[in-house]
Amino acid sequence: MVTTFIYSTNVTRWWYTAHMKRASISLPDDLAKALDNYIQAQEVRPAVTTVMQAALREYLGPRGFLQERRASKTSKRTARSQS
Repeated sequence: MVTTFIYSTNVTRWWYTAHMKRASISLPDDLAKALDNYIQAQEVRPAVTTVMQAALREYLGPRGFLQERRASKTSKRTARSQS
């Protein structure tokens, strides 16, 4: 059962990350400390990746460099059913 769970997790992780560009960044000490403090202060600690994605979306969106995400089929169905 443990082997199945690990395999399933690895397949899921592969599927999720296969469609993403990978990046390594270096943070100055003040940003690294602020990031660590933020993560530690959260009741449910987010992954660094999640925080970085949110920060990039917030920065790039208003500057016109981020295309809007397409609505999923599920949200389209929900919107139609609520009409």
